[in-house]
Amino acid sequence: RQALRRLYGDRAVFWDKNRPATTHALLRTLKDAARAQDSLTGLRALVVGMPNVGKSTLLNALRNAGSPGRKAKAARTGDQAGVTRRVGTSVRVVESEEKGGVAAGVFVLDTPGIFQPYVDDGETMVKVALAHGIKKGLIPDELLADYLLFRMNRWDPRLYARYCEPTNDVNDFLTAVAARDGKLKTGGLPNWQDAAARVLSQWRDGRLGRYVLDELRDDDIRAHELLLQQPLLSLHQAKKMQKEERKKEKTRS
Repeated sequence: RQALRRLYGDRAVFWDKNRPATTHALLRTLKDAARAQDSLTGLRALVVGMPNVGKSTLLNALRNAGSPGRKAKAARTGDQAGVTRRVGTSVRVVESEEKGGVAAGVFVLDTPGIFQPYVDDGETMVKVALAHGIKKGLIPDELLADYLLFRMNRWDPRLYARYCEPTNDVNDFLTAVAARDGKLKTGGLPNWQDAAARVLSQWRDGRLGRYVLDELRDDDIRAHELLLQQPLLSLHQAKKMQKEERKKEKTRS
């Protein structure tokens, strides 16, 4: 939070689906923006973000808090990336002033998850997969569990103490998970795939610690600030730049 506050100041509003107070805080921010804009057609807000981070869940929470009595979901949700496939119609989350709301009302549009066009860093892709930001199966669960074990050992090995002693061997770790949580094949052999899926589920539910996967040291924040000032590359531009870098490396060698 401190890093985001430093980058975006008061523009950063934190939301937790399990804390209704944060939904109401975000609604207040939207209402303030609607008053300031004072548009005849109401304030339009777009929910934008990476896949499977809770955009549709946020829209539903805002609608339920801003328009009490509406029980049906305005946006379909799911635990896999890609549930929302197109920009939806605007959903009223705050009524107009005539109906007890603010100005001409507040409308929110849900959008499909967006992803940077080109990623040449394998570790970044693993982090995104751990956060459930890409389709399940693109990166094997066992590989994700191996990386998560590496990170937990850096944070605090006690995070998985209920399974086994500290270890760097993912097979030993998954064997312990399989034995404790009943992820076994016929004959009592450990099912590493099911054990890995269990570990990932535990991690995503916050039962193996609540840590961010990105580094948030001062140097990293400064690097991100510089990155924000640079225009994004298209897929073609990124590939071209990578080829040029490889040519330079060959020339040096």
